[in-house]
Amino acid sequence: MNKLALLCLCLCLPLAANASMYKWVDKDGVVVFSQTPPEHGSYETLEGQRNGYRGNEDADQKKPDAAQEFLKENDKQHKGDAAIKSQEDKAQQRRAEMCETSKKQLEGLTAYRRIREKDGSVRVLDDKERETNIQHAKDNIREFCN
Repeated sequence: MNKLALLCLCLCLPLAANASMYKWVDKDGVVVFSQTPPEHGSYETLEGQRNGYRGNEDADQKKPDAAQEFLKENDKQHKGDAAIKSQEDKAQQRRAEMCETSKKQLEGLTAYRRIREKDGSVRVLDDKERETNIQHAKDNIREFCN
């Protein structure tokens, strides 16, 4: 009895090895390979052996559409990451410049009462204006130097 079952099993194995494979892209964009076709939607029948399937030569030359889309999106994301990194680097450089400028302003305001205006003229600050400018420089140092 066992020999008969073993013989039947051995005779059925080649049939299973030559079974068709089905390929389709599910709703999430994932390429699926199966021995049974999907219930709904289009699919591609792949003929050949189940184990070690190589596919037809055209399929070997082209990547599945879902994989191509994934690669394109991945490339876009990396390019976007590089642009964001560049912007972050510029912002960090600007913060460092503002930090140094604020430190110099504080140093000048604590040592001297005079300031140079944009037109090049020099004027003396009163106490209230000087204290306001010193506080403003300290606030900028806290913001830009950390």
